[in-house]
Amino acid sequence: RPSVRVQLEQLRRRLAAFAKWQARWRSDGWKIAFIEEDASNETALTVDDKAMAVRGRIDRIPGEPKIRLPHVGWNNVAWKTGEPMFANVKPGASFYFDHSYCFFSEEDAVVGTTRCAGDVIAALHRDNIFATQFHPEKSGQLGLKIYDNFLKQAFGKG
Repeated sequence: RPSVRVQLEQLRRRLAAFAKWQARWRSDGWKIAFIEEDASNETALTVDDKAMAVRGRIDRIPGEPKIRLPHVGWNNVAWKTGEPMFANVKPGASFYFDHSYCFFSEEDAVVGTTRCAGDVIAALHRDNIFATQFHPEKSGQLGLKIYDNFLKQAFGKG
């Protein structure tokens, strides 16, 4: 069928573009550190010669019939009261997500969650590490506020 051939050609082009993108990032020193980890393993990140250990696993978002993957769109995020990265952000604000995988952990570093086939970690913060599952750069003014809060924390200006 012609429509299937067109879709296959589009897929080939996208995969080729993605391979070039990954190769460019790899040449810049980036690499995929973890594809999937068992929850009993400890993943240590080193920043400024300081280890930050986070126990958990990366896995596909649990599927439900009404959940389409990749999960793309706006979701409300609930965060710990007093979390500085969410300072001056209205409680329950929505951020933009685009993902099929997420991080599962019981660590106290989890500072934000969202609902997508159950609770999914939306943000981690420990010491000088802050990570989000959502895309601040695609989340409009709220994303800019997250970046502003990050810079204030990183450079001690507030």
